[in-house]
Amino acid sequence: MKTYRATAHREDKWWVVQVEGVGATQGRSTAEAQRMAADLVSIMEEITPDDFTVSIDFDTPGPWGDDVKRAQEVTSSQLAK
Repeated sequence: MKTYRATAHREDKWWVVQVEGVGATQGRSTAEAQRMAADLVSIMEEITPDDFTVSIDFDTPGPWGDDVKRAQEVTSSQLAK
């Protein structure tokens, strides 16, 4: 299964997501940003969501940024089991 890499940063009320080699999209929440990134890949690459995953690195500035990154790492490692 192919994994698409993406980065996301805040712009006002939106998470702007750039999927490498595919394009950009946005969402108000991290969950919506994840869904929109998957929709973008599915449409642009003409593949079904069952054929790929999207891994987003959320750039979270400020004191919570490190906590968010640690939570993402823990979640990713648990999902890999």
